[in-house]
Amino acid sequence: MTNLEIEAFLAVVHFETVSEAAQQLYVTQPALSRRIRALEEEIGCRLFQRQKGIRKVELTKEGQQFLPVAEKWKLLWQETGAIAGGNRRPGLNLCSVGSVSSYLFPQVFRRFLEEDSRYHLVFHNYHSSEAYGYVERGMTDLAFVSDQRYSRMVKTIPAFSEPFVLAGGAPGEAETVVLAGGTADRVAHESATACMADRASGEKTTDEPRMWDGLGLRLSGRPGVSVDELDPSREVRLPWNDEYDAWHMRHFPEDVYPHVYLDQMSLMEEFVGENTWAVVPASVGYRLQEKGIPLRRLENGPPDRMIFYLVLDGNENRLIGRFLYHLDACLRTVPLVKSFLDTQK
Repeated sequence: MTNLEIEAFLAVVHFETVSEAAQQLYVTQPALSRRIRALEEEIGCRLFQRQKGIRKVELTKEGQQFLPVAEKWKLLWQETGAIAGGNRRPGLNLCSVGSVSSYLFPQVFRRFLEEDSRYHLVFHNYHSSEAYGYVERGMTDLAFVSDQRYSRMVKTIPAFSEPFVLAGGAPGEAETVVLAGGTADRVAHESATACMADRASGEKTTDEPRMWDGLGLRLSGRPGVSVDELDPSREVRLPWNDEYDAWHMRHFPEDVYPHVYLDQMSLMEEFVGENTWAVVPASVGYRLQEKGIPLRRLENGPPDRMIFYLVLDGNENRLIGRFLYHLDACLRTVPLVKSFLDTQK
């Protein structure tokens, strides 16, 4: 496998035709085709679907799986050149399951990159099973997964845990809850302010006592929504982790289809509303609440979700610790999330 072959593959993917890719690389079409065939022979499978009379080419299933590998190969080649030229910048390659990257990482990325203008970051979304393979091969420095696997070479370390809440429409009179983010001092101040406001307005708090759970979740004395009350045909279903799937199978009939099944977390807020619902981790609910989606407590909900981080045994990239430091700082501002990251500045 050569850099020219990887370059040819990525060019065909980008321009979708062999002729355009060859033109952009300043080579002939036969030369470009030979590079693609050599790459396919080395890998042992076809990467593109070829049909007579159709100029546009499409990736095969194997080609789609190879694409992120090719992109990483190109990046590693560029980093190798930077070492030779003495211009290498300190960088971090990481990946994560979508639910963590979509709702937690944007703020962490900003903090990390603002720490030092020389830092550069490469990020990919991968499922838990894929992440282990990339860490084992040294193609990713740090990975975050929701399902742990055994690996002789990879350390699997708890990062944080969080309960699930109910987002969107729900039956009955269950009261919505408010996830108030921020530091513990801020939460305590807001709690005291709310209590004083109740007393000043003469509102009765004995019948329906207000409480703060110490992590920013404002609750009433009324119970949450029971799982038995939920209409499974109005569910926006997401595969959070193996434990969640097992819980779901115990509580909902398999012959009832959800309203929509999503594997892309960022699409969820387009479907959750007054007449639909989703069970989501607290960190996700915190962000959904900012977009006006109500949250409710869920009785008999799934087990708390645990997120793990993966590192290759012996990886000495110091930026791993810096990223975990900024993640820990962000986690401590999100209600109900318990961080296990013991980081120091």
